[in-house]
Amino acid sequence: MSLPNILVYNLPVLYAIFEELSDDFNYKFINVKPNELIKYKSILSKETLIISSKRLNFKNHILLDKKPQTIFKILEQINISILKYKFEKNSSSKLGKYVLDINSRNLIFKKQKVKLTEKELNILLFLKENKNATIKELQKNVWRYKDDLETHTVETHIHRLKKKIFDKFDDKKFLLRNRVGYLINWERKKIKLLKNYLQKN
Repeated sequence: MSLPNILVYNLPVLYAIFEELSDDFNYKFINVKPNELIKYKSILSKETLIISSKRLNFKNHILLDKKPQTIFKILEQINISILKYKFEKNSSSKLGKYVLDINSRNLIFKKQKVKLTEKELNILLFLKENKNATIKELQKNVWRYKDDLETHTVETHIHRLKKKIFDKFDDKKFLLRNRVGYLINWERKKIKLLKNYLQKN
């Protein structure tokens, strides 16, 4: 999903804010009035999210029924929904020797499992997809914040996640940090194997 559609239903002020910020995001925002929803039936699919203040009968729906909400919190909800969409075909995802259960938010190895927070789940999903991510990339894609998020926020979350994994699985090397940023250790092994192959051939 390279450019997801975000239908902003009957929330003109929110739409205006999104339009002002649209250059910073890879979303296509569409303002939808109450009598216009029928026009968008053709794109009401997994590539589309709907944001509204009233409950609608659509799967990919963000309900803003608690007010007030910050724009950053709303953008975080959008990003979480998009990350979930990318992996919803498979409710579980392999991460090296681990299984990441998306629905239950558990990281599993054999019969042991550790419960993840929503943010920890999204960090792992992003690192799985992006191999080696900088703090800035994690800020932008997991938190949906720009430069005003302090870098230690990302580092603190990853430190807690690493501690959880160590405490449960005695694994110090699952999440690594290098000069570029953070990566999952099994990706480093794959990169090393590829480099070895290229050097021999």
